[in-house]
This record gives sequence, structure tokens and C-alpha cells, in this order.
Amino acid sequence: MLPRAVARPREDLANGAREGTEYLRNRTQQAAAEVSALVDRSKEQVSEYVERGRQAVDRGRPSGKNRRARQGHRRRTDRARGRCRGKRAAKPNKTTTENGSSS
Repeated sequence: MLPRAVARPREDLANGAREGTEYLRNRTQQAAAEVSALVDRSKEQVSEYVERGRQAVDRGRPSGKNRRARQGHRRRTDRARGRCRGKRAAKPNKTTTENGSSS
């Protein structure tokens, strides 16, 4: 058995360590619950944004016959501007003179 002067400080240290351990356990559980709630809210928010994006795309997308007519109009406009989606125009080659300099 330890002297009374030594036993009490040891008990106090052991109690303090137990209290600290319990405090950390509780704080860890609280932090885990807060992070879980944050993740759930974030998932809901992302799902909402994705749905809004889908709706916006659907609103801006023409359907059926109107859609084909609109695409044809776009093609004509691109061709008129020289931006066909087919082959690109070849770049003109530099011609060289007889002495090797370019003109």
C-alpha cells in the first residue's frame, strides 16, 4: 500500500485521465454527427443543383420537328460564315522563287 500523500495524487491523475478520455470520446461523437449532417446536406444540395441543371437543359432543348429545323438553320448560318463542320479549307502554300526566297 502506498503512503497517503502519494496515493491521492495518483487517484487525481487517474480520474483526470478518465475524464479527459470521456470528454474526447463525447467530442469525437459530436464531431462525427456534425460531419455526417454536413455531408447529408451537401448531397441534397448537389442533387438539387443537378436537377435544376437538367430542367434548364430540357427547357432549352427543342423537340421533334422544330428541333431539326433549328439545327438546319444553324448549319446554314455556319456555312455562310465559312465555318462548315466538314473538311477545313487548305492553307495556301508559300511559293518559292528560283533563287530560294519566298514571295
